[in-house]
Amino acid sequence: MNPLIWILEAPVDAPVAPSMSVQPPILHRNRTELVRILGFATDWLSTPPDFSVAGLDGLVLGSVTVLSDTEAVAYLTTGADFGAITWTENNDGLDAEQEVRSQGPIVMLKPAPTRWYRRGG
Repeated sequence: MNPLIWILEAPVDAPVAPSMSVQPPILHRNRTELVRILGFATDWLSTPPDFSVAGLDGLVLGSVTVLSDTEAVAYLTTGADFGAITWTENNDGLDAEQEVRSQGPIVMLKPAPTRWYRRGG
């Protein structure tokens, strides 16, 4: 093979499969939170995405704003249930999982009692 032809030929790129992820990975129940939806090899500006979320009762997907071909933000209100939820981009069949958890116990610190000592006696 002629090395000059090999150098001048354009490399063949392997096809890249689109994928999707969501941030943050953990949400809290009974809250409205902003979720970042990140795409890889997606084209969301020219083909607007159709997002849905499922897996728990009480989920309400609010407004979705597409920021770029690979990024969108959405408001999600969670209900009283906790567990795994699945985000789906219905046009491309992409999905990503997220966890809804309890906020956890509220820890209140109680100061230690003050002890008074009498000196010398």
